Amino acid sequence: MVDGGGSLHPAALVRGAGVLLERWGRRHGDAHAGPVGSCPAYPTIYFFCAHGGAIACSLYLIWSRQVRPRPHSPWFAFGALAAFAAFTGLFNVVYHTNYMYLCEKPDAASILDYFGPWPWYLLPSAGLGILLFLALGWRFRRPR
Repeated sequence: MVDGGGSLHPAALVRGAGVLLERWGRRHGDAHAGPVGSCPAYPTIYFFCAHGGAIACSLYLIWSRQVRPRPHSPWFAFGALAAFAAFTGLFNVVYHTNYMYLCEKPDAASILDYFGPWPWYLLPSAGLGILLFLALGWRFRRPR
């Protein structure tokens, strides 16, 4: 998510196009419990700069009213995230990696432990993702 969203942030700031950014950026804070390693190591600094920058960029665009979430944007963003996860899953299989924890749970305790064994934990994770996307957009819904 960080790498995919990191490409969108400069474009959204320059062009004001943030339909994906408005969801991905605010979800960066929920994406991980924390970096692996100790401070002041480069991975730790990168982790906080990448996630903090994504959140700051998204909040700036929304608070400055340059981007306003649309009613369909949670579903569009979730679809893009699912497509990114599918590509990442294929990459994981080909190169024997585990990006986005699609192939196995992390070694450390996480919320995924409550969602069952692999591959079943992917379904509640997707459901939780949809709920969080909808909850983040709820504040911007106009009353009828």
